[in-house]
Order: sequence, then structure tokens, then C-alpha cells
Amino acid sequence: MKKIICLSLLVFSLIGHAQNAKGTFELTPFIGFASSNYSTSEKNSNKPLTSTNLGVNVDYFFSNRWSLRSGLIFHTMGSKYQYNGSNTEKLRYVTIPANANWHFGKKRNWNLNFGLFMSFLTSATFNGDDMKDKVNSNQFGFNYGIGYTFKINDKFGILIDLQGVSGLTDVAKESSVSFTNVHSSFNIGGVFKL
Repeated sequence: MKKIICLSLLVFSLIGHAQNAKGTFELTPFIGFASSNYSTSEKNSNKPLTSTNLGVNVDYFFSNRWSLRSGLIFHTMGSKYQYNGSNTEKLRYVTIPANANWHFGKKRNWNLNFGLFMSFLTSATFNGDDMKDKVNSNQFGFNYGIGYTFKINDKFGILIDLQGVSGLTDVAKESSVSFTNVHSSFNIGGVFKL
């Protein structure tokens, strides 16, 4: 009888916890250190371009395990390479992700997110000179990541995560070689439960 009562209390507390999470929102402003490069089937000697990125994610919870994540992210992508000297291409985008976000672990502190993204080019430079007319104004692709939230209290936590982006859209409007953006970032943010 004691086991049945304990099991019943456990089940009801889990159901109650799931009910509390369902329909809630989390808002997470963040900043991160990023590295980007171009991906191509051709051999290249490009070097990664490092930068900072920042943004805000919004999670809508369907249960205590699943949420839909979207938001706005400001990325700098591009590459460095040697050709007639040292060259740097910087492509700045505003990105809108649409991710499924799976929360796991005993206290649901871990999350694994994956989905699609759409980016809008805001500027493009080659060694500081404008080249926006040579770059596609939108990009589409996959994004994915894993993170951990240190819960400070019921309404606030600190998120640390790794995120990756793999573009599917060619960067250049016209080029004999197809190349896309790849981007990874290490981020830290404040998680506000609304």
C-alpha cells in the first residue's frame, strides 16, 4: 500500500509539473562567440571568421519535454582567405529559426533543438568594401544545438548552449563554384519564464 501511495504521489506530481509547463513561454536574450566559414565541394584554404552574435529566443511549451523555439538572431558569417593578399568577407544576417526543442534530464535542464532557419542579409563587405549586390539576399538551411539551463529560481535561469547553422542556399548570386555558410556559436543567456 505504501508503494502505491508513493507511486501515485509521484505520478500526480509529474502530471502537475507537465501541466504547469504546458502553454508557458520562455524569453532568452543571449550573446555569444561565433565562428563561421564557407562549405563547398571544392578544395579551399579558407580560414574561419570569428565574431560575436546576439539575439533573443522565445520558447512556447507544449509539455514539460517539448517546446517550439523561434526568435531573432544577429549573425556575422563569412570567411578569411589568402588570394593576392589577406581577404575577409563579412556577411551580416538577421535570422529567424523555427526549431523543435526537446527538454530532457531529471529536471529538464538540458535541451536539444533542431529545425530550419531563414536569414535576411543586412550587409556584405569584402575587405571593408560593400559587395551586397553580389550576395543572395536570403539564405535557408538547418540549425541545431544543445544547451543546459542553470535554474536560479522558478522564473529565471542562465542558459549555456552550442548552436550550429548549415546553409543550403548559395552565398553568391553568380559563381562557378557553389558555396554555403556554416556557422557555430557558444552562447550564454538569461532565461525568463513568462
